[in-house]
Amino acid sequence: TYHNSNNSTYMSLLAQFYNILLNLRFPNISINKQLQIPNSNILKIGFIGRTFNNHSIGRISMGLIEKLNQYSDIITYTYTIPYNHNTNDQFTKRIYNASKVYKPLLEQHFIEVIEQIRNDNLNIIIIPDAFTDIYMYCLGLYKLAPVQVTTWGHPDTSGSPNIDYY
Repeated sequence: TYHNSNNSTYMSLLAQFYNILLNLRFPNISINKQLQIPNSNILKIGFIGRTFNNHSIGRISMGLIEKLNQYSDIITYTYTIPYNHNTNDQFTKRIYNASKVYKPLLEQHFIEVIEQIRNDNLNIIIIPDAFTDIYMYCLGLYKLAPVQVTTWGHPDTSGSPNIDYY
């Protein structure tokens, strides 16, 4: 944490609070939906973020996406929700070229984004910039894949029971 204290209790309470708000706002979509691991020899790994551009998180993610795509039994899905529609920098283009499936989610409603990702039946979703802004925080509270991972975007616990690994 930023102040050398354990925030896990506070962050868990915050996640519970936002879960209540999200359930009230979007009662027809389950936050904790039980998702089955797809029965396939192909591993489907998704990345979702707002910073897949010339940003430190985008640059770190780019290398991981490029390395994973060297394996024939892995399909990477990249879902990008940019802050603005400027997706023409060299890093965005490189992530686009590295991704086997690239899906810009520019105008979709919040619930449509969740349904799109769930319908792709991923094995794993990686949210590198989870919890760096309120949109990504709320998205990370939903179970999007059977295994859900966050990484370097924020050096603190999310408090979300739906994040399986950091």
